[in-house]
Amino acid sequence: MKRFFERFLVFLLLALPWSPALAQDIRVVVYGDSLTSGYELQPEQAFPARLDSKLKAVGFTNVKVINMSVAGETTAGGVERMPSLLAQHPDIVVVELGANDALRGINTIMISSNLSNIVNQLHSNNIYVVLIGMK
Repeated sequence: MKRFFERFLVFLLLALPWSPALAQDIRVVVYGDSLTSGYELQPEQAFPARLDSKLKAVGFTNVKVINMSVAGETTAGGVERMPSLLAQHPDIVVVELGANDALRGINTIMISSNLSNIVNQLHSNNIYVVLIGMK
């Protein structure tokens, strides 16, 4: 699955109105829980580091991947941390939240509301969003 997301983000970057030749840095923030934070992994094995390596390997040397994932994070925690996320001035945010809510038995309406809040705040700041789902 990780390879799919890495390839998807490479495709997304190629489809957006910029190219690797542009001098401006492209900021990608990974905003999630332990699944993306690299919990109990070596830093270079975490999803954000692998994504950064993949993007650089295909020519996106001006992309900076920032890992803002926190092990144990919930969607409510994600909403609370939005000001620090927006302070990073990202171009793209990969949102991967909700697994810990489900494990804690949080009502799905609340999970959906929190995710909508996060996505709407990002969209209102002209930030592209990649929302990762779970089964």
